Amino acid sequence: MSFDPTKPVQTIDGYPARILCDDLKGYYPICAAVLIKDEFEEYEDMIYFTNQGKADRDRYDSSYDLINIPAGDE
Repeated sequence: MSFDPTKPVQTIDGYPARILCDDLKGYYPICAAVLIKDEFEEYEDMIYFTNQGKADRDRYDSSYDLINIPAGDE
């Protein structure tokens, strides 16, 4: 399955995300705001991704990778 940053996205774990830009220079050209919910709070975190939607491995594991929202789930 291919990743398309122009379509709606979420993390693999189902956290809502919105792409802020996809033209940064470097290995992680995509910047997205990801809505994080834990037992104490809800906040958005800016996370950087590869063109394939892979999260910055220095800070995040693969559960934060982006996928396109399946049709009908938007």
